[in-house]
Amino acid sequence: MLALALAGEVTRAEKSATELDKRFPLNTEVQRYWLPTIRAAIALEHKNPDKAVELLRAIRPYELGALWLIQSSSAGGLHDAARWKRCSRGVQK
Repeated sequence: MLALALAGEVTRAEKSATELDKRFPLNTEVQRYWLPTIRAAIALEHKNPDKAVELLRAIRPYELGALWLIQSSSAGGLHDAARWKRCSRGVQK
């Protein structure tokens, strides 16, 4: 879902985020980390950086807990949206 948003597939990312929200309403990691992160990426695609920052402020208490994800990524870091955008240009729809 995050990859969809970062690749510019906003409609699919929004739909997937809604489904994720419905499937895991009590999952703290989903509700407090992943959904705000996905929604922030969507906000950036909508050219709304203020909304993205607002959404990301909510995950501050959790963000350092995801360092394992960034450090273990073979892609060199999932946090690099520019890299994902460059890679997604070659992906067929």
